[in-house]
Amino acid sequence: MKSILILFIALISITASSQVVEICSSEIDDDDAVIGTYFKDINNTFTPFLGTWQSINGNEIITFKIEKITHFYNTETQMYEDFLIGNYNYSQDGGTTNIIHTINPFASLETPTGNAMYSSCVLYPNAKFSMTFYDVLLDKGFGLITFEFLPGSTTQMQATLANEQGAYGYFVGEPEPNFNFSIPTSFVVTKL
Repeated sequence: MKSILILFIALISITASSQVVEICSSEIDDDDAVIGTYFKDINNTFTPFLGTWQSINGNEIITFKIEKITHFYNTETQMYEDFLIGNYNYSQDGGTTNIIHTINPFASLETPTGNAMYSSCVLYPNAKFSMTFYDVLLDKGFGLITFEFLPGSTTQMQATLANEQGAYGYFVGEPEPNFNFSIPTSFVVTKL
């Protein structure tokens, strides 16, 4: 009975010291959060961006799948978080073959890494957000893709791909970074 009481008190202590915080809020940052804090998408700011989005330009088809991962436990920070992951397919022959194919029809990796795109925050809910972008074909990881809803639309977004600022450091003797991308850098996507 005494061990059950100790276990009960320990659980209450852990629960009392943890907190749930809205992602991207200014009320607390990672440095001030206690172990067990949950950075949660309380206000569903991710929701408008979720789903499958596609751009068709002649025979060129780019498809993005954006998903929300909830209550992921980060072993490094010992905190929980919600975040967005994304993957994409790219075809230049009307969809017959894919030059790039990272969308898995069964399940995506529910981790911040292991997917072509990632974002932990939406700074402009219902308007736009950015994700890190890994160019699979070029094996290049310092891209940033921004999705912004077209005025008055909830089903079309402008997508813009760029290199992250300040991510170009390389060592003498290494090849200079590739500033190109294997997919177009500006296009409109429509929700499927």
